[in-house]
Amino acid sequence: MALSKEADSRVLDILADDKDEWVRKGVAYNKNTSTETLDKLSNDKDYDVRGGVARNQNTSVETLAKLSNDKSDYIRLAVARNPNISSKTLDKLSNDKDRSVRTGVANNKNTSSEILDKLSEDEYSGVR
Repeated sequence: MALSKEADSRVLDILADDKDEWVRKGVAYNKNTSTETLDKLSNDKDYDVRGGVARNQNTSVETLAKLSNDKSDYIRLAVARNPNISSKTLDKLSNDKDRSVRTGVANNKNTSSEILDKLSEDEYSGVR
């Protein structure tokens, strides 16, 4: 049900409180999940759930900004790839210690030319 394309956002909100992390992960990835439910799931202890939130295109700019501080490089990379990310958060992540996150910023179609210019001088050739 959590992954169903027909799932109603109200049902997904209820499922977001399920004790099973696989159910919460399904809710996090579902394109019908509301921004409010995604914000709630962004605090989940399971990094796969937070990763689903970071990838979901319904996730708000504010929630993506919050997730850009996640301790997991996996989560920060997913944030960097999200098309809804703000330019401010892209700029912040362009200085991330993890090169895969910086590569995610470089590959995001919304990254400004100023940030791309800065990344073109990155020490890691994969970012450039």
